Amino acid sequence: MSHPTPFNSSHDVFISYSAKDKATADAVCEHLEAQGVKCWIAPRNIPASNTYSGIIVEAIKASRIFILIFSSRSKSSNDVRSELDIAFQSEIPILPFRIENVEPSADLEYYLSTSQFLDAFTPPLEFYLENLVDTVGALLRVPRKTKRKEISRIRSIPKRVPIVVTLTLVITAVLYFDPFKLFHSGNNGPKSESIETQFKEGVNKFSSENSQQQLEGLRLLDKVAATGGEYWYWQVMGQLTDYVRGHAPWNGTGCPSNSPNPRPAALQSILGVIATRPSVYPADFTAADKDKRKRDLKCTDLSGIRLVDKAHLEYVDLEGSNLQGAVLTGAYFDSTIFKAASLVNADLSSTNLEGIDLGGADLSNANLIAAKNLNINNLMLAKYWWCARLSDDVWKQIRAELQEEIPKEGCR
Repeated sequence: MSHPTPFNSSHDVFISYSAKDKATADAVCEHLEAQGVKCWIAPRNIPASNTYSGIIVEAIKASRIFILIFSSRSKSSNDVRSELDIAFQSEIPILPFRIENVEPSADLEYYLSTSQFLDAFTPPLEFYLENLVDTVGALLRVPRKTKRKEISRIRSIPKRVPIVVTLTLVITAVLYFDPFKLFHSGNNGPKSESIETQFKEGVNKFSSENSQQQLEGLRLLDKVAATGGEYWYWQVMGQLTDYVRGHAPWNGTGCPSNSPNPRPAALQSILGVIATRPSVYPADFTAADKDKRKRDLKCTDLSGIRLVDKAHLEYVDLEGSNLQGAVLTGAYFDSTIFKAASLVNADLSSTNLEGIDLGGADLSNANLIAAKNLNINNLMLAKYWWCARLSDDVWKQIRAELQEEIPKEGCR
């Protein structure tokens, strides 16, 4: 007896992965679907009433692209190998998205020898999702009945280099501008010619209209920030924060009036570099010194941005910015400025909120449950703080502190 198909047969992509790589597979699925690519992924698309194996076979055969989340875990997974065999025998284009620096075993090489790997094993993952979308989009423009070998010829690109589409991305390359020169100590200047060369090359590539070039530039700038010391760290941060302010402006409270612009496609990746490590300060810097030297993201549109799991947003100025619907769980926010920012529907659960400035911020339906070091007096400086989602312990502190009835109006 045949089972009813539990998915829309017009789905585009089947995502194969080891259960140990589920977080990555879910991120890939979420990103593709946000761009209109229909995905089939287990266990989401398997109804309880159906057998696993039969549904998997139907789903693979109905797909147009088979994305393999390739790692040491999937390399040794019998389920992944079975799914790969079905895709291969069904002439479905196979797109390995390699998240770990491992090579296929001899038996997997049989299936993957004509496939073009998209390498994504140097964090953050967000670097590579845009190129994955580009590659998938290019493959979906190929007629459905085109055989895999013909598709390999159509993609006239070298192995393991993703197909890219160009983006109009312009950045002012002020190579020697130091936005923090007032605080820069004399012995922390350029450390070597190689660092300076990497920085110039990174800025040049980051300015490219080619998305692959921009990605390479971003990776170079990230490397400079990680290895170049204080001076070059702030050079990179100046470039990236200038870019975000110029390309994703927001007309928030106290912000200059700007014409609305489409946000750059690479915004998530750029913010990933900005937040991947703490700010680099001289050893003798006091808290007051650090307050004068923040990464400047004032009046920017960061709505829906995802910066989670120990993202470093300490000493970042987000005054007047739009963070509606942003997912910031587990991020660090020591001394971050949220003054007059919109945090409507933002998720700040399990974050460290020590020393943050919430004055005038809109907290309507913001999730602050399990947030650490939340100062009650600071919280009550925000707009609609009573509309935020707070833990029972925080509500008890508020009731003990507040001598009047808790407001109720204005909640969305």
